[in-house]
Amino acid sequence: MIESADFEKWIEAVHNIFVIFEGRFDAYPISRRWTEEWYSEGSFNILEDDIERLHRLKENFDYSTFGIDKISFQERIDNQFNNLIEKLKSNNNGENIGFGIAPYLFCWNFQRFRIYFQQNSNFDLNQYFQNLGDFFANIKGKLRNFSERKIYSCEIDKNEIKEIFNEINKKLKKLGIKQNEPVGVAKLLHIFAPYYFPLIDNPIAEATGLKQRRRRSLTVDEYVKWMKSLKNWIRNYNEEKIKNIESRYGESILKLIDEGFYVMSSVNLSLRIKLMGLETDCYDE
Repeated sequence: MIESADFEKWIEAVHNIFVIFEGRFDAYPISRRWTEEWYSEGSFNILEDDIERLHRLKENFDYSTFGIDKISFQERIDNQFNNLIEKLKSNNNGENIGFGIAPYLFCWNFQRFRIYFQQNSNFDLNQYFQNLGDFFANIKGKLRNFSERKIYSCEIDKNEIKEIFNEINKKLKKLGIKQNEPVGVAKLLHIFAPYYFPLIDNPIAEATGLKQRRRRSLTVDEYVKWMKSLKNWIRNYNEEKIKNIESRYGESILKLIDEGFYVMSSVNLSLRIKLMGLETDCYDE
């Protein structure tokens, strides 16, 4: 285990890398703010700056990174992405939280949405998030309860977590392609309760040994195990120091840790080299 000082250095280093390559147009901060406003006010305030950020995100979204090279398919998805932004733009006071979390989930669970578009020529992004938001409105009390917890100071009740996990998974199966969607569930649990529910994806699950076989979905039992493992790991460090780190970056320790694991195991950083502007073809002899 790394020492406390090195843990802080690791958080700082990977956070900076994440911000440079992933965070400039990231929808996560917007969706987090909208979620908190939805909890407290019942609706969320959509600012002009939010819409501008989403347009920049759309303009810089690299479909080829996800293996989508066919221009007509890119345009089909891009048009739906634009429709989503226009839907948000026309509703300064958003009441359906499905649209509030939509930019975040669409971008950070894009591999799943790619499959939706591939398998369903009539897939409608706005209708998907409308239905998802109606569902979350019905379980708002449960979500708010979890949002008030911190993983390092609250108990982890396996049965309680399995119940909410399976409830959301059932809805995603119904709205999607009738398959389990544990990664999507984890992303949704986190956006609604970022200090209690950790993020996870398949590369991180495999890198940590949480999941062995590549073509097998993460299970709810493994997600609970992930929560307990992270809690025990975080508690090796001083709780006040963890709170100070959270305050310094304005993010939960779970989000900061995920950024680190993402940089170390999920993202192919070699694909980001071109973003640095280094040119090698201008010095041919």
